[in-house]
Parts: sequence; structure tokens; C-alpha cells
Amino acid sequence: MAKGGTGMSRVCLTVQMKLSSDTIFSSGYSIPGGEDISIKRTEDGMPYLSGSTMKGLLRETTENYLVWTKSDETILHELFGKESCADSDSKRRLVFSDWTVDEQETQLPQEEWVSTRTFTALEEDVVKQGSLRLASCLNSGIVLTGTIICDSEDKKLLKDVIPFLKWVGLLRNRGFGKVETKVTESHSLISKYNIPSASLLRYRIRLKTPLSVSSLTGNTRNENYLDTRNYISGTAVRGMVISQLALTEPEWFEKNKSILLTDGTRFLGAYPVVSETAAVPTPMGFYEDKKQEHFYTVLHHDVEPGHKRAKIGAFCIQKDSILTGISPKMDSFMRIQRGNQEKEQKVFTSRVLCADSDWEGYIQLDDPDLAAYITKAFTNTIHLGASHYAGHGLCEVLALEAIEQPNWGMATYSDADIIPETIYMLLLSPAAMQKDGVTVGLDESKLSDLLGVEKVEITKCSTSVTEINTFNRTWRCYAPSEVMYEKGSLFQLHCTPAPDAGTLKLLEKTGLGIRRAEGFGQVLFLKDFDQIKNYEKPESNAEIHDFPEAKTQRQKRCQRLLETEFPLGSDNYQLSNSQIGSIQEWVQTAIADGGKTEKLDEFFRHNIEDRSPEYAKRFEAIRNEIDNIMKDASIAELLPNDTPTERLMLISEWIDLSRKEEKA
Repeated sequence: MAKGGTGMSRVCLTVQMKLSSDTIFSSGYSIPGGEDISIKRTEDGMPYLSGSTMKGLLRETTENYLVWTKSDETILHELFGKESCADSDSKRRLVFSDWTVDEQETQLPQEEWVSTRTFTALEEDVVKQGSLRLASCLNSGIVLTGTIICDSEDKKLLKDVIPFLKWVGLLRNRGFGKVETKVTESHSLISKYNIPSASLLRYRIRLKTPLSVSSLTGNTRNENYLDTRNYISGTAVRGMVISQLALTEPEWFEKNKSILLTDGTRFLGAYPVVSETAAVPTPMGFYEDKKQEHFYTVLHHDVEPGHKRAKIGAFCIQKDSILTGISPKMDSFMRIQRGNQEKEQKVFTSRVLCADSDWEGYIQLDDPDLAAYITKAFTNTIHLGASHYAGHGLCEVLALEAIEQPNWGMATYSDADIIPETIYMLLLSPAAMQKDGVTVGLDESKLSDLLGVEKVEITKCSTSVTEINTFNRTWRCYAPSEVMYEKGSLFQLHCTPAPDAGTLKLLEKTGLGIRRAEGFGQVLFLKDFDQIKNYEKPESNAEIHDFPEAKTQRQKRCQRLLETEFPLGSDNYQLSNSQIGSIQEWVQTAIADGGKTEKLDEFFRHNIEDRSPEYAKRFEAIRNEIDNIMKDASIAELLPNDTPTERLMLISEWIDLSRKEEKA
């Protein structure tokens, strides 16, 4: 194998942004009955500036800088790509993280990070009717930090350009969004792992930002929706490794890249971690009755009338006779595709895997010497999936090690086990085999050869199929699709005679069928499948780790009210959601009037005095609770400033949170 050569070195710049004025990082959403413009928040309620927004801002600043200094403007596309969602093939592309609040540098307490501002429009020097708008903004003095990964040759340019970024966010023409930016530190991206030789590598990563891995089935809804897989595909990890090696080891990569693309180098998909164990796709075919008292698999029992599929979750682990399910937490957000300026900008929705979740995967190598180079791609942080240049797919590498056997969440056979004639084969990834050049699903004759037995018969199975599409970035076109059995498909195989354990372990290592280099065709032979008797309800892997204490102060204050003597909800007051919404609307009106409650009082007077006694009783009860919040001295400790407006804002937020608790 050829030795590695010297290539480009990548550098990580830490960029600090201090807000010199109040700033609005708009999320693009409004809160009914509340803010018309809300700020972007992370899953745990922390405000942030997305990497894609920072990328656009710095692109504009860099373009201006190149014009001012009469420099070569062609570098712009090499660093930032084209102004569309199509990625550039430049090896100098910048990679952005999200910018989050630096609590050590920010002097303000959390309850003073965010404030609400009001705006109106003027018409002939008079306030326009119905033009009042509420906007949530970050207060001046807050410090945010993020990172930019660049080539070492571009480090000086970025250090020169970044201080020229002076304005961010919305309403800059009204004085919002003035910032001071600077590069505080930089360090080279070098892997801390040194594994000279290995046949099996185990890696564990933690998502630091949302991750989008393009759906294998393509766009199943419409052209304005981008779906994601519910796991991290082997191709996403392979793409990261190949990109890194092409940059850092160009000579070695040019001579050995074909080895990385063969079936001898298999990048398995990464699955959620449960109790320090990699989960597996939940076997298909489990059913239960409505009372959840009768749980069984169709491989052992016919489906009874009125029974439904058991909601175990997309992935699971097995402990004795119990399956513990897990469903990866997912979210969606809106983006704007900026293409040709002559064409209309297209708004689309992108679905993602949420941050703060751990995933584990494996890389199987027929050539153990490849491990020395593959490990070089695993620096402290890596970027996976779509839009990773704009802040998505940032992952922290928690572990990378050479091991003998994968640690899957369901028991498999060991070399000392006596294998029965009837075995259960679970697909860890989509799989299909070919016969005479035609995709046929599973070929029993080929299976018998792979298992080293005279005959294999698929006696029972529980499966689904999917159409696999792939996109060739070089030629900008789709490759021919393949129909495969979906991951989680389960097959009961009767072998004559029984296979030996060594053959099963070898097939688990090599996989079967087509496109194994992309992670397809991976299988497990389940040892204790017959012992499964029940399951535990699924949880989200994003909730396994406790979130930081950075819950928003708004949520804390409202939660205090919910936990004390101020419960709210339709069950407490027999009010419909629309009636509670009307109350919140009049509370917002009082906020807009500077804390004056005359209109709110008139609303309650009408519903208490002019309606039937039974109807009036409902509104009187909630009116009393609102009066208590407005007058109770103990509420003052929950507020940054004890004013009527602050108390009314707390009431509005309290109603919001109460309705969410009601739905939950």
C-alpha cells in the first residue's frame, strides 16, 4: 500500500461575536397571540445564530472586501460555494457551526438575555391601524461564539475579513443588529487516534447540531420537502472519510481510493445508543391487543382480529425477554433556496435528526492496514450529511477504537454455541440479492451457499420493501434505483443441516447481496429471539442525556406558576381552547397598551355580567386567578422588573405553557 503524502491542512477558527445593540435572529415563525417575530432557539431554549445565516453574512462581507482590496473574486465560490443548495466541489469550502451564547463571556444573567420590543407603522404621520407588531430580540452585551473550518492558506484572509462584519439579523435600518466580531483562537484539525491496524473499527459520535441524511427513497412528498433517514447511513460516514483523506493525504488517496469504494471496506450505518449499547432496527412483525396485554410476533402466531402493530419504536435493544424501544427525535424547519436571481426564491422544508443524541457505528476492513488512514479522518469534531457547510451535521467524536466483535443491542451466536436448524435473520440495513443480473430480493440457493448448508428455506418472514435511490454528485444525476427489503425485515430460515457458528459470524461480518460497500446487506442472526415476551414503551434518544440548565427564564417562571396555586386548563375552568385564546388575545392587547387593562376588564365584565350564571362562573374563576397574579407580592421574585406589563407578559406566557401542558 502506498504511503501517505502531504496535503492541505485544515484549521478551526473560533469566532466571537458581541452584540453592541439589541439584535433579532428571526426564526421565521410567529407565536399566535404572542410575538409576531420570534428568535431562533435551540432544543433546550437557548437563542442562537444558525451557521447558514452566518455563512451568508460572511459571504457578503467577503465579497465587499475583495472588491475594496481589488483582489481575485473567484475565490468567493471556492470558499462559499455557489448561491444555491448545490454544493461546490472546491476543496477549500468553509464549514460553519452555529453561533451560541457564550455564558462565560456574557455578563448578563439569563433572565435578561431576551426582551420583547413593539413596532408600529406610520401612515401620514399617524400610527397605522392594526400595525402593532411584537418582536423578540437578544439584548446588547450578549457574546456568541462559533467556529469556521478552513484551509490554512485561507486563515489570514478570514482573520482580515471577519472584523468587517458589523451588522446581523433583522431591522438593521432601525439600529438593531450591530455587532463586534473577531477571531479569538485557532487550532489545526488533527486526529488524536492512532490505530495502525484493525479489521473492525467502532466509532461513537454525539450530534452537536441537527443532522440531515438524505432519504434513500428520494422526495416522497413534493419538491418543497426534503426528508431525512432516521439513522446515519454508512455512505454519509464514508463520504466524510473520503473527503478528509482527499484533502490531507492526496497522494495516498489517489492511489488507494478504489479500495475505499469496494465491498472489502464496509461502512455500516450508525444507530442510536441506549444504555451504552448500539440499538438495532426493531424486528418487524410484532403485534399486540388494544389493552397491550397480548404481545406476539407473526412468525409465531397469526394476527388476531382487532390487534394492531406494537409501537416499539424504530430501534430497540433486548434484555432477557424485554425489548426496549427508542425512536430518534426529529424536527423540521424552513429554508430558502437561493438560486438564479431571475427566478423566484423557493421556500422548502427540511427534516432533521435533533442534536444532543449519541450514535454508534462500525467500519469493517478486509485490509487491516486501512485503519491507519481512516482514523486520520476522525478529528475531535466531524461534519456529516447535507448542508454541513452551513452548520448542520456537526458531530463530536466520543470514541474510536479497534474491537473484535460489534456490541449490538440483541444477542447473537458465539463460536461455542450449537446452532439450531431454524434461525432468525434480521436485516440491519436494506438488502437485496441478484440472480442472473436481476434483483430478486433473497435467493435461497445463494443463501445456502453462504451458510454452507445443503438447503435453506424461508419458512416465514415479516418484511417491507423500499426503493433505493442515489444521486451522483459528479454527474448531477440519479443512479439506477434498486428495490430492497427494508432494514428491520425479519426472516425465519430453516437450514438443512444446521449451519455452524463460524459461518454465521462470517456472514454477519461480510454481509450479503449488492452494494455492501455502501453499508447495505448487513445482517444479524438473533440468538434469543424466541425468548421475547414484551416491550417497554419507546423513548427519544435525544432525551437520554439531561439537557443543560439553560432552560429559558420564561419557561421557568411559567412552570413555577403551574406547580403552585395557579393551575390553568380547560379541565380547571371548563373553557374551550378558543375561549382561552380569546383571553390571551385581550391580555396581549393590554400589553400593547402599556399595561393598561381597561379593555381586558371590559371583556371579563361582558362575559360575567351579561351572560348566563353557569357561563359567567367559568370566566369569573379565571378572572380571579389573573387578578391574583397581578396583585400577589410573591410573583415579584419571578420577574426581572415588577411592572404591570411584565406581569401581563407572564400571564400570556403562562397561558401558552398551560395549553401545551394540556395537550401533552
